[in-house]
Parts: sequence; structure tokens; C-alpha cells
Amino acid sequence: MAKIGKKLWTALLISILIPYGAALVFGGTAAADEGGGYPAEGKRRILLENGGYINLEEYLPGVVAGQIPADYEEETLKAQAIIARTYLVKQMGDDTEIEESSLKLENLEKEQLKAAWGTEKFARLYKKVEDAVKATEGQVITFQEELIDPLFCRASAGMTRQGDELHPYLAPVDSAKDIEIDGFLAIQNWTKEEFAEKLAVLSENEPLSADDVPGCIQIAERDEAGYVEKIQVGNQICSGEQVQYVLGLPSPNFVIEEYEGNVRTVSSGKGHGYGFSQFGANEKAKEGWTAQDLLDYYYKNIVLISE
Repeated sequence: MAKIGKKLWTALLISILIPYGAALVFGGTAAADEGGGYPAEGKRRILLENGGYINLEEYLPGVVAGQIPADYEEETLKAQAIIARTYLVKQMGDDTEIEESSLKLENLEKEQLKAAWGTEKFARLYKKVEDAVKATEGQVITFQEELIDPLFCRASAGMTRQGDELHPYLAPVDSAKDIEIDGFLAIQNWTKEEFAEKLAVLSENEPLSADDVPGCIQIAERDEAGYVEKIQVGNQICSGEQVQYVLGLPSPNFVIEEYEGNVRTVSSGKGHGYGFSQFGANEKAKEGWTAQDLLDYYYKNIVLISE
């Protein structure tokens, strides 16, 4: 199970830090002067690379804005704010501060986010995210009195994935609406030469050639949600995530097939498929589900507490 635990930790880093491109955070221009809205003694804070610091709650809107579409429902944004806060607090442990550099989050200024959203939308969208953070201030997710690893993805392949014994709150749940997200199916075509070159790094002892693919590639194991657990690439047994990474696929739920003399990959969903499915959750929020409802659905037997 240690191997699975490592895989889940990798998934956590991908989901929290760079789920769909770099996470957006700002507040990096704050100074370490006394007062001026800075955190009181004992409050959690982020030590910025410029030597200043910022209260964790002030820091969070920029994190959330980079992790989920800001035009999603308010309750979905609240759930994501709790997820992001849980991750940051868990990273801090018993400390009340953490260096921003250790979080590996890209620091983008508000002007950059304004360019991404457009000037007309910026104020409204940022306020939505900020309101979600304020409405959930201090709330984090626990399981058996311990902070969870709050994995999330943009959209599962229709069902979320089972965690290991260290992550029993990650249980498969139906998320059928995920198939409606734009780009749910991603089809990529490769020449055999291109494909063999991409995968060569995974076949350490016997380099692949164009003549080998795709015949030398066999999916050995899928989980119940359809994600590739083990795949043979030449003489190596690899994880689905390894192949996803080297091929640049949006999901480890994929098929590889010969197509018109070349190779084709077909991927389902967006992200690793563990935990909170943002698109699926947002569809439920449209039906009146609250942030608490959404978190209780995608993470099992959890308790929300306020720090």
C-alpha cells in the first residue's frame, strides 16, 4: 500500500498546486510592518518571498481563484475554499506560519488575473471568490479528528476513485454529470515514431521503436472507476499516472489503440479522479446542494470544524 499512498500524495500535489495550470495567488506585495490589517499574534500566516507576510484568510482567495472557475455556483466555491484551506493548514501542521516558497504556488498579481478574466468581469468574479472564503472562514475538513488530504479534480470519468487504507474517506461515488463537461473526451493522434519517443523514458532497459507500438503496450489493471492502475510499456510495469504524465493526457482514464496506421489515445475526464469533482459538484449546487452537502458527498465520514 505504500506505493498507492505515494501515488495519492502525487495526486494531491497535482490537484492542489497545479490542477489546471499554475494556481493563482496574490498578496505578495504585503510588507511585514505592524498593523495595516496584518494578522494578530498566533494567527496563521504565509511568509512571502519578499520578506513580508499575509494572513492565511487573505491569501486564500487567490488560491481558490486559480483552482476552480470563478463563475461556478457560490456553494461550489465555498466547498473549494474549505478544500484549499484544509490543504494549507495541513501543510503548516502545528506551526502558525509557512514560507510561500514551500507551497510551490505561483504568485500572480491581480493585474494578471484581471487580464485572464477581463477587466469587466474581474471585480465581480473576484468578489465571488472572496465572499466564498469569508463565508467559510476557518473551516477545515477532518476525518477521525485529523485533517484530510483534500484531493479534487475538475471532472471525474463518471465515478470518483477509491482511496487506500490511509485515505478511507476517498470512496467511489457516482458523478455521472461529469460526462457533460466540455472536453470530457480528449482524443489525440500520434505517429508511431512520436508515440515511441514519448514513451521511451518509461522503458528503461529496452528502448521502444515505432514498430513496437502500440502492440507492446498492454493495460494490465484498471480500478472500478475505469482509471488505469497498471500498464505494461515494453518490459516495464508503469502506473497510469506515469503514462498520463509523459503523454500529457488530461486523465489517467484512457485507452491506447492503433488507428489508421498510427496511434490514438482517448482519455475520459479531467484530472486524477480522486475526491471532489468540481464539475459534478457544481451541477449538484445548481440543484440546491450546500457546500456541506457537496463535501459530505465526495468525502465520506468527514467532519467540518472551525479552527
